Amino acid sequence: METIRHLATTLGSRAAGSRSERLAADYIATELRHMGLAPSMRSFKLRGWRFNGEAELQVLSPAEHRMCIGGLPLPYTSATAPGGIRGSLVRHGEWPLIPGRLECRRYGIVDDAGRSQASVVVFPGGPARPLPNPEPLDVTPTLCIDHDDGCRVEAALDMAEGRVAAVLCCEGIWEGSLRSRNVSCTAGQTDRMLVLCAHMDSVDGSPGANDNASGVALLLRLARHYAGHPPGSIGLQFAFFGAEEPLFVGARIHVADSAARGELSTVAGCLNFDMVGVGERYSLRSCDSSVWRNAVSCCEMDVSRRPPAVDVVPMVAASDHWAFHEAGVDAAQLTTGPDPAYHTPGDVAARIDPGRIDAAESMARRVVDAAIELLS
Repeated sequence: METIRHLATTLGSRAAGSRSERLAADYIATELRHMGLAPSMRSFKLRGWRFNGEAELQVLSPAEHRMCIGGLPLPYTSATAPGGIRGSLVRHGEWPLIPGRLECRRYGIVDDAGRSQASVVVFPGGPARPLPNPEPLDVTPTLCIDHDDGCRVEAALDMAEGRVAAVLCCEGIWEGSLRSRNVSCTAGQTDRMLVLCAHMDSVDGSPGANDNASGVALLLRLARHYAGHPPGSIGLQFAFFGAEEPLFVGARIHVADSAARGELSTVAGCLNFDMVGVGERYSLRSCDSSVWRNAVSCCEMDVSRRPPAVDVVPMVAASDHWAFHEAGVDAAQLTTGPDPAYHTPGDVAARIDPGRIDAAESMARRVVDAAIELLS
């Protein structure tokens, strides 16, 4: 819990490119050195984006009543002109941001020819909060609104037979170049490795105790264990990534660096730990033939190291493992949840039960050990 408290309480919000994110990287590097490991630091630039203060949907109901709804713009989407985008608000179905885990109602603002000009998404069952931009990157102006306001929009559409006049105003601003960092080190041989990773940043305004100080704490525990018990036939790389929230930038930099050095071919697999401190049930996001899926199956068949229940779900662009998957590496994500404080100021250290991190470490070690056996 010391790591979680330090990152989420002492440092607090660790937005990509911020001073607190840099201090998190320094803290992680120091911890790794105390374990006798030799961490390397990789600095990189990314393009910044921030909310500029105005985000509103105006809906003209059939009774000529103007309904004004505030919200949050989807990060890294385009800003509207000062007067906003005018058109007709229509239903655009469900938006499976994380299929089976985070699915939002979606509306479109279309012009007279029916062409989509902007979008509105409804966060399910709660207040609006910063949502990750999906893959491929959605750049059209997009406003996230809360559940209650989504019900008001739905009622207006019911009264108007599915189409109402609307104006969408979103002001975001591109900040230009920011600087973030990755921290990584290895244990054991380097001619064939598994990458274990977690991201150290959080969304702006959230302490990020579960997302993802919990993953960092777990990865540091794994580094400490395997530094003292290095695997024989497979090496391990421990990678702590910056700038995960804006489209897995740190992980993509790491993958590109590995490819440029000719080292990516030595990576037999990648397991990413993201949000492991809240929730009783584990989810493994992986491809059907993944060594990680097979490792979980082996653990489940072995009574001596049988893990808690694990839901094996399809691969999705939800975190840093996706950067490896894009490059053809066998990658997966281990997570728990759902977490009602996801991407909110309420994601604080006091919510994390130390026993959950203990259980996650035990789970992760069993799966990693099984994967090493399968690859040996």
